[in-house]
Amino acid sequence: MATIHRRNGRYQVQIRKDQHPLVTKTFSRLADAKRWAGKTARDIENELFDLSPAPGFSSIGDLIDHYLLINQKESLTESDIYRIRSIQKHLESVPIGKFKGSHLARYRDLRLKDIKGKRA
Repeated sequence: MATIHRRNGRYQVQIRKDQHPLVTKTFSRLADAKRWAGKTARDIENELFDLSPAPGFSSIGDLIDHYLLINQKESLTESDIYRIRSIQKHLESVPIGKFKGSHLARYRDLRLKDIKGKRA
């Protein structure tokens, strides 16, 4: 069954089928999301959809590198890339399976100290 949610001004499609992993994709336009949801649900039902697992990333750094590679064609600004690389610098060695919200909280706290120190 496909569900479409509005998220951050975009449309996220989630398809859940028995015995299959969750399939999800995000679109800018609702019409594109509906079209993809219908086709993908049919393909899963007819066993035509490739359900191979996502690439195996060992660390957060690998995941961020992959994200930046995939989004090269998108309109990432210099400041977006700077922010992403800053996060990567602090989290790159964290294994994917061990990643927790506390890692982000630690990064946030360090970043806040850095910003407050520059304003003083």
